[in-house]
Amino acid sequence: MTPQQVIENLLVGEGVTVSNFSFNNVPANAQIIQPNVTSYTSTGFPFPSGFFMGTSMGSNIGNDPDLMDLANNPVTNGAILEFDFVPAGDTVKFRYIFGSTEYPGYTCSQFNDAFGFFISGPGINGPFSNNAVNLATVPGSTIPVSINTVNSGIPSGGDNSLCLAADPNFINNTIYFTNTYDILDGFGFSGATVAMTAISGVQCGQTYHIKLAIANAVDQSLDSGVFLEAGSLISTGLDVSLKTATAQGDSLIFEGCLPAEFIFTRPLSQAIDTMVIHYVFTGTAIPGVDYVASATGDSVVMFIDQDSVSLFIETDNIIDGLEGDETLIITVTFVSECGDTIIKSKTLTITEEPILNALSNDPILDCPDDSVMLTVAAVGGTPGYNYTWTLNGADVGQGDTIFVPILQAGQLTYNVHILDTCNFEFDHPVIVTLNQKPPLDLSVSAPNANCLTPTIPITATGSGGLAPLVFEWNTGETGTSINAPALGNPPPSYTVTMTDACNDSIQATHTVVFDPSPPLIIQVNDTTVKCPNDSVPINATVLNGNEPFTYTWSNGQTGQNTTVPIENNGTLSFTVDVEDICGSEGSATVNVTLDQTLNILSFNSAPTYTCEPTGELSAQMFGETGTVNYFWTGPGANNTDTITNTVYSNLTTGWYYLYVEDAVCFDADSVFVDIIPNPNAAFSYYEPSIDPPKDITFYNESTNATHYFWDFGNSDTLSIYNLNNVGSNYSDVGTYEIMLIAYSGPCSDTAYQSITIIPNPKYNLPNFFSPDNDSKNDLFSLNPLFFKEFTYQIFNRWGNLMYEGDLSSPTWDGKNTGGKDAQDGTYFYTYKGNALNGEVVEGHGYVQLTRK
Repeated sequence: MTPQQVIENLLVGEGVTVSNFSFNNVPANAQIIQPNVTSYTSTGFPFPSGFFMGTSMGSNIGNDPDLMDLANNPVTNGAILEFDFVPAGDTVKFRYIFGSTEYPGYTCSQFNDAFGFFISGPGINGPFSNNAVNLATVPGSTIPVSINTVNSGIPSGGDNSLCLAADPNFINNTIYFTNTYDILDGFGFSGATVAMTAISGVQCGQTYHIKLAIANAVDQSLDSGVFLEAGSLISTGLDVSLKTATAQGDSLIFEGCLPAEFIFTRPLSQAIDTMVIHYVFTGTAIPGVDYVASATGDSVVMFIDQDSVSLFIETDNIIDGLEGDETLIITVTFVSECGDTIIKSKTLTITEEPILNALSNDPILDCPDDSVMLTVAAVGGTPGYNYTWTLNGADVGQGDTIFVPILQAGQLTYNVHILDTCNFEFDHPVIVTLNQKPPLDLSVSAPNANCLTPTIPITATGSGGLAPLVFEWNTGETGTSINAPALGNPPPSYTVTMTDACNDSIQATHTVVFDPSPPLIIQVNDTTVKCPNDSVPINATVLNGNEPFTYTWSNGQTGQNTTVPIENNGTLSFTVDVEDICGSEGSATVNVTLDQTLNILSFNSAPTYTCEPTGELSAQMFGETGTVNYFWTGPGANNTDTITNTVYSNLTTGWYYLYVEDAVCFDADSVFVDIIPNPNAAFSYYEPSIDPPKDITFYNESTNATHYFWDFGNSDTLSIYNLNNVGSNYSDVGTYEIMLIAYSGPCSDTAYQSITIIPNPKYNLPNFFSPDNDSKNDLFSLNPLFFKEFTYQIFNRWGNLMYEGDLSSPTWDGKNTGGKDAQDGTYFYTYKGNALNGEVVEGHGYVQLTRK
């Protein structure tokens, strides 16, 4: 069939009119048979007939934005089938199953093959092209159905994060996943959804557009497809469906087993009124004999706010004992919202005890395995199967899949006892075969080697096991033979590992056999040296044998020529062991004699002062022969001429180097001349008294000094060799300069400080004077001494200012501000002054003015 024909002749049911077809965005393609859009019929599948569209043999549709949005990855090959339709009711729906060979190995991966049913039209406003919405969603959500949203709940091709990103609740979606549909002839999908319904609200009589699309994601390796049930695209307002629990589909039940359910469904928008649904039963089934209905009469009622009602057909207590099937047909007639008369019917088949069967994998193994998967899938009966596995009567597991170790060759038969929901049972054998293989055998052969054959052929011969046999040598080479180096001591060994297809292995080793060689003759020469610490060359010469030779000296060095250190007078012996390529050996001893031991026994330094070079070096020799010459270098050395003295004086700080040489040898050493830090003079003082004479204590705070000289500025001096506190007396007012000199050897430092002796302020507070020009007590004066500033005011008894004075006018002659004599009486005065020592003085008093 063409894509248009599968829609018109298979998918379309009651209440839907279709038109305007296209395939992969080209209308003409809908009139041409496409390899990836086909019709099918099947037994043992939820949809007995319908059509299939898939990715296998599909063209590339990688530019479809809706599929790329669902896959969250680029899409490749697939199919896009589009058409318009006019619904007769306010709801349109159809049933589908999505399957894929991406199950079970690539769940939670980037290979999230995508499909969608995108509907657009009046009243629909979605996120996809043409404001479409996707009807292929997980029930109760807007999550699209895909590999990463509906699966077994266990990641296989990736990690949890990709599935969680697609649907945080993807583990709860396992109820919509099954692997029991892979038996459908011609379609090898290893996982699928259960039968699901795509549904949408519509407006009666309006034109809508739908796009059925599917594509591979990322690559084209594993295919996916979607099955659509024949006649399931309907829009009638009232729908009649049939639901059973059997594996044979929704139109069959067994006598004495679970009931069937006729479901009457209307759109929720029509649930504003009570609806009486009249039905008629026909067929060969007899009520009370073959079945019992849950409602009596010819009608059921849907009340307000109720969008569905069910009628159950029970057979669990009825077994008529008659052979053959009975049918029960329910027919409903009603008028749609568009005014059309709709007749709907469903047929239920009541049959006898089912014929149970099972499919299993019955593995045949060539190699032992400690975890072999055994699987079984029941066919027929009522789902909800219980699987019990036994081996020789002993329980070994439960479920449709178990893992067992198969380690011994031969055949094992596991029995699976299958019990369906209605307690119909069946035993099914699962046979596991491990083929016997011959034991592994391996040998290695090679000719003997000699010094003239650097390589030899080594050949491995193996048999047994399971082909192919792989040979791997410890040299990293592969194959049954290698050309291997034959020289070495010890003789080299070569190991080959033979591994068969079961990863069983065996090893064999061949050690190269050498023909014998004569012992080596070694020639060496003794030597004498005159100076210690020389690197004395010694060597060995092999007079026979076969190169290359290996030399090992007793001091750990290798090579034909080597050097040895000589530190003390006497003779040292060194042995050399030599081996040639053939393994022949020889040894010899060479003697090295030392007859000189010139040595700088000691090299000492004395420190220098900073202000004057006083450093000194001294050296002591040992073991000299003849005259010893001393070569001194360093920052304080005048030159590097030879000096015969062992003492070097008047040096500044720094590193100094001594090189000595006698008649036969030399030696060298170095030493650092330290520096004595400069003295630092510092002191502070304390003034315990106020007026002179004043005793002042001085505190010596100098550092790096050994003795001190004090000059106290008052003709008093002192020399002292410690840091004790010192004192001096100052009897007169004035400024004195104090000097402290701190000495360290020839170096000194001087510190100065000045001190000023200042007396306390003085003034009088007279209470009587007589300004009568008799030269006796004629003036009033406070006599302020040792002040920087001093002011005073005199007031009469009425508070009038009589006189104001300061240091420049320190006396009052008894006249008022107008120059007239003030009256006799008592006067009030105030004063304030700033003393030279920083003290502030202020106060008041009374004075009596009396004239004779």
